Amino acid sequence: MIPMKRVVLSLAALAAVAGSFACVNVFDPIDNPHGEGQLLSAARAAFDKGDVATARELYGKVGTETSTAELAFVDLDSCGADIGAFASALSKASDNASQSGIMLTVMAEHMNRQVSAACFATLLSSYKTARTITDASLRGFTSFLAAIAIAGEVLASNNGISADGILQQADLYGTPSTCVASCAGCAKADGISGAAAVDLSSAGTITATWGTLQGAISAANTAIGELGISTGPSQNLITALNAANPTDAGGLYRCALAQIGVGR
Repeated sequence: MIPMKRVVLSLAALAAVAGSFACVNVFDPIDNPHGEGQLLSAARAAFDKGDVATARELYGKVGTETSTAELAFVDLDSCGADIGAFASALSKASDNASQSGIMLTVMAEHMNRQVSAACFATLLSSYKTARTITDASLRGFTSFLAAIAIAGEVLASNNGISADGILQQADLYGTPSTCVASCAGCAKADGISGAAAVDLSSAGTITATWGTLQGAISAANTAIGELGISTGPSQNLITALNAANPTDAGGLYRCALAQIGVGR
């Protein structure tokens, strides 16, 4: 027979162990990441899913210059590139990785109502503010958003989008059906002109040209590298346009946009 005292002690010990598990969340590293490694991993995961608000919070915990980043975010928001716009753009691209250009379509549609020379200046300033952040992750995240907003602002300047607020393929390409397949019939006058790629870091002003959009893609590429991201819709977009020629000779730049799904 087992002594009653031992049974009582065993039950007490079991209760203590059970109580300790009741107080500990074994998923705590996932639910509440802490430490730079966990924070960065969780931030990248949120970013990939299009959860920009969570990514913004987590990158802010890693970097010490959150006030500088927030200043850049305020500027982006004032021109229609708010967290909701980015979340929608990234999640749409995540849903269809082969058509990563939808990211730019969504940004353009969100930003169309406020498109202006003043917003081009504001967005460029936001990008330059982001580049002053010393923490690589926070700098990369903030400057990526600023760069994508600049690309969105270029497309938002399209003459056709303002009529209904939707960026259609026909707003961008002369003959969408043939343009996607063969690059024939892509040239179109829509208020966006061809130009050499712009270096956003040194540019004094930017306007609605393919050179500005290409400069934004180049800037986003640098930012993605700082984030340590090498896969996903953001990287697909950059890879697809990285070697494109923004001088738009014969509509070739528009063709590159068509082939990655820019325009509905």
